[in-house]
Amino acid sequence: MPYDVKKGWAYGEVMEKILAETATLNMGEFPTTLGQLVQGFNGVEELVGQDKTYVLTPTGLQTLCERIDFPVGALKKLPQHLQVEAVRALAVGNEESPVVVQTTGDRVDSVHSGEYRPIRNAPLALLMSNLIPKNARVYRWDLSHGGRTLDMRILSADWEVNLGNGRPDPGYGGVHIINDELGGSSFRMVMCVARVLCLNYTLSTHELMSQQHRWFNPQELSDSIRTGIAKVPQFAEEVAAELRGYHKIPVADPILTLDRMGEINGVPQYALAEAKTFWQQNGAEHNWFAVDQAMKHGTKFLTDDLAPRRHANWDERNRLEQAMWDVGQQVREHDGVEQFFNCPVCHRPVETQDEAV
Repeated sequence: MPYDVKKGWAYGEVMEKILAETATLNMGEFPTTLGQLVQGFNGVEELVGQDKTYVLTPTGLQTLCERIDFPVGALKKLPQHLQVEAVRALAVGNEESPVVVQTTGDRVDSVHSGEYRPIRNAPLALLMSNLIPKNARVYRWDLSHGGRTLDMRILSADWEVNLGNGRPDPGYGGVHIINDELGGSSFRMVMCVARVLCLNYTLSTHELMSQQHRWFNPQELSDSIRTGIAKVPQFAEEVAAELRGYHKIPVADPILTLDRMGEINGVPQYALAEAKTFWQQNGAEHNWFAVDQAMKHGTKFLTDDLAPRRHANWDERNRLEQAMWDVGQQVREHDGVEQFFNCPVCHRPVETQDEAV
């Protein structure tokens, strides 16, 4: 995934790259019925349709199994001849159901219902260029799954907020865009805020807009995106107010708290080690803001400065950034972190690391 932690790219530059990359992909689709489709099923790796033999990708197989309501794992365990018999038998009664098959070259990427109407990434990139601030910059973008999935974070100085407690600590509001033409079949924009000092991200639950890949009116889609982007200044300030409040929540033992957060959320040890180093090197303050920022810094190492044999895991980083927002809500609601250190048996506070469960 292209990623620039310091400068980012002008949106127009990224848009041109998306248009150029999608133009080189041999993407297509064809409508058919479920009955006709399963007649061409030759096992979990091959499907014949439109007088052509296709390779079933994992997502293609998964979405086909969703159409017949059968677990893909169970299907894979069957011998090939029984796979074919099972798929055809499970389609009985729904043979006339319309489906849309997405392809790239000789691969089947996905199988959707006849209501499926995708929001394509290239037109979406063009549309967004007219709706975001002119100074917006993209700090992360990715086209994956053969150009079918777009993941992008856009920040703008127009959406600047203050994260400091009585002192300047600027942050930029932004939008996190995920357009999934495959399994997710949806387009979503959610709120994010990046601390300018270190570009630690807060990925909140503020959803700016979402659209299922069903029939849609292009003008209505444009209006929905415009309305969502208009909410960014308000939501950015709400997130910033939440983060400023973290300064006032004391944490008696930040290192133990980081360990507990790592245990609860499944943070890799190397990322947890980076979080502890960040906390120690940035004031070692005993409050939730310092702990929250340290953990968010640690999660960046799932994608940045990768050691040999480690691969960037953006999905996991997204999950952990979202998890830290959720944890922050619990901390605020309970006026502290104590609830994370209660014994699951007696519910009394655990005070030492050796006793922590």
